[in-house]
Amino acid sequence: MKNLKLWQRFALMGAVTLLPFTLLTYRMVSSIRLLSVNFAQQELIGVAYCRPLLSLLKDLQVHRGMTAASLSGDASFASALDAKHVEIENDLESVDAVDHQLGGALGTTHEWTALSAAASALLDKNVNVSADESFTRHTKVIENLITLITDAADTSNLTLDPDMDSYYLMNVLVFQGPELTEALAQARGQGSSMAASKRVTPEQLISLTELSIRTDYLQKKVNNSFGKALQTDKLRPVFEADMRTTAISL
Repeated sequence: MKNLKLWQRFALMGAVTLLPFTLLTYRMVSSIRLLSVNFAQQELIGVAYCRPLLSLLKDLQVHRGMTAASLSGDASFASALDAKHVEIENDLESVDAVDHQLGGALGTTHEWTALSAAASALLDKNVNVSADESFTRHTKVIENLITLITDAADTSNLTLDPDMDSYYLMNVLVFQGPELTEALAQARGQGSSMAASKRVTPEQLISLTELSIRTDYLQKKVNNSFGKALQTDKLRPVFEADMRTTAISL
């Protein structure tokens, strides 16, 4: 790693780190679901609504990086992009279903309708844009998606969770986790595009340096929240087992 250039380190770190973090995020959803039963049914609605949104978030972030690399000259991403299109379409259908069921209770339907249309537009192969323009379009949709996750958490009482352990897990799930994965995904996408185009601009290097600082800061916040969540005995055994399983699978 130390012999790699900055953008190469970020491309590798984004690819390696994003997947296990996403898997751990889904474990957190299950934990919050169990811990929140006695607080309010509305909180469970928020968990159910956020689950497919998190899947869509991950797939859009990956799609952004693949598209940027493809538009920068790497034709090897063609088949992977087709497969990712199908996954995103499935994600959109999943969120449509949960919004039809729960959107009325959360007041999210109008916001989701606009977001769904914008996300679908990213899959249109007939739109002629540059790698930079595509990256910007994806990033705007992803920002709106993260906002929707936050709004759903607010209206479902997730952000009011009274238990210390599940509160800090919620904090990672709704706020810190999406921020961290987005910083990593942006770095990975930019690194892939730079590798495909075989050129690096000063602006790109500045952006990666800023992402490096931001990622380090966000990672510390996530670690702090996990540390506080694991101060109680309810979650420590669960997460220790999950982390052992994740480490073995990697």
